[in-house]
Amino acid sequence: MSRKEGLYSVLHNYLNVAAMSLSLKVTYGDDIRRFSVSSEITFSELHSFVEKHLGVSNLVFRYVDDEEEVIRIYLVWTL
Repeated sequence: MSRKEGLYSVLHNYLNVAAMSLSLKVTYGDDIRRFSVSSEITFSELHSFVEKHLGVSNLVFRYVDDEEEVIRIYLVWTL
């Protein structure tokens, strides 16, 4: 399994997956937003989508897993 496939799998396991879309609650500072995105979105596309809508860059995604541990996911660009 590639890193991209692994991250995509993690997102599907721990985000609210509804039929063909994902409902995401995004918090950045005091700003809280909810987005619906295609369940087919790649992590790179999701990263770009959130950066665009929040107007920021270099994001680190965090979520709390089923063991109540904070998991960080970030995008690493390679040349």
